[in-house]
Amino acid sequence: MKSPLPFSFIKTLYINTIVNLLMLWGAAPDSLSINEIKSIAGLVQTKSPVELIQIYKSYLN
Repeated sequence: MKSPLPFSFIKTLYINTIVNLLMLWGAAPDSLSINEIKSIAGLVQTKSPVELIQIYKSYLN
C-alpha cells in the first residue's frame, strides 16, 4: 500500500508555484494583469503538465 504524500511536500509545491509565478511576473509586471496571474496560478495548481501544454497550444492558435 502506498503511503500518502506528506502535507509538507504538497504545501511546498503549492507555495513554490505561487512564488515562481510572482517572480516571473516581477520580471515583466506590465505583461500580465493581476486577474491573469490569478487565473494562471489556478490553472498551474489544478491541471497536469500535459493539460497545461494543451492549453498553451490552444492559446497559440
